[in-house]
Amino acid sequence: MSCDDAPLAHLPVEVHAHILSYLATSDRQNLRLVSTYFQHKTPLQLTRVFLSANPRNINVFRAIADHEALRNGVTEIIWDDAVFPAMNVQRIEHIWVDDATFTESRALTMTFRLLVESQLPLTVSYAYYEDLKICRRRITPAAHGLLHEPLYETPMIRGFPNGFTYPIPRGWPTQRHQGSSPPIPPPWGVEYVRRQWCGISTVLRALVEQENGVVELVVDVHGLCTGMNPTMFNDPAYEAYQDLVALLRKPGFRRIGLSLLAAQEQYQQKPPCSDGRLRHDLMNLLADMPPSLRSAELSNLRFITCMGDAGSYRSLLCDMRHKLDWRGRPAGERPRVAITVGNGFKQQTVVDRVVSVEEELSDFLCNDGRNPFGDEADVAPNQIRWGLGVEWDVVDPDFEMPW
Repeated sequence: MSCDDAPLAHLPVEVHAHILSYLATSDRQNLRLVSTYFQHKTPLQLTRVFLSANPRNINVFRAIADHEALRNGVTEIIWDDAVFPAMNVQRIEHIWVDDATFTESRALTMTFRLLVESQLPLTVSYAYYEDLKICRRRITPAAHGLLHEPLYETPMIRGFPNGFTYPIPRGWPTQRHQGSSPPIPPPWGVEYVRRQWCGISTVLRALVEQENGVVELVVDVHGLCTGMNPTMFNDPAYEAYQDLVALLRKPGFRRIGLSLLAAQEQYQQKPPCSDGRLRHDLMNLLADMPPSLRSAELSNLRFITCMGDAGSYRSLLCDMRHKLDWRGRPAGERPRVAITVGNGFKQQTVVDRVVSVEEELSDFLCNDGRNPFGDEADVAPNQIRWGLGVEWDVVDPDFEMPW
């Protein structure tokens, strides 16, 4: 039977397009290889591309940028900003055992079990890892996710041999275990420190210098206790500071999402960014927002004790309820607020499950609902009350359940 006689060939165009909308990009590529019919009827739709110092990622990025049709569909660029560190074979074996042990403690799918069972011999993985390090291939911890469970399947990750096991690199300073203190951000004025955050610096410079239609910039660490170095905003003379201000002033720019790394020990006497653009506290920032503000996400905030004043999500929400004018606005003009925090349990890894709350926040801020972070009788002012919100996994998109 020829392809034209196949049942799918006689489907209405709208039905065919609807079926294709459920397929991942990799599945679309495989379907195009079946026959010339599917090659013509299944266009590639690349909306997300990846860029880093990795040669494979660069080649794919350039190929898409040079393609007249594919480049017009791209709406999101993700920059990988972590480097593979030097590591001896004994250290790799130790990390491999730790990761495999942690993974066995979660609910495993059959696919993942097969991946674990088919791990390459240690010597083979080490040789492949050494080649990655020499080529300066880079990958963010967020892009990698967990062992055999990447958050983003970049061209480099897809090219890894089946069963390849290696230590997860940390591009930016981060805590080793959940619950431990975050690292202290080093001063931005040192050259090697600026190189450590070269991704954000390069992106900011490119967005300011080149004509583009970018309207959003988000630094998303996906639950990792890390982020941008806040000392980059301490001096208006810093190039990164100037580029960020210039970007915010560009006409049409509408969204900025920054994850900042802050350690309590460093700011006991002086809050981060107190001398520059971010000198106002969060309440002043929210109060200064125009009436056109429709949503605000206040996730993974770290309330540090500064000059004897200790804050919390609970007290922040109380201030928002009493000091902002949101309750008096028409229902359709009230900003929606979302907060995501850790689930409160000490886990062996930083990338883990979190809890999000939104509906209950609106009920408290604009109606007569109870504070989702409890009242004075509750001992955990930064923990969402049990029974509210949704628990989800920062790596596994299929995991979601009531908290």
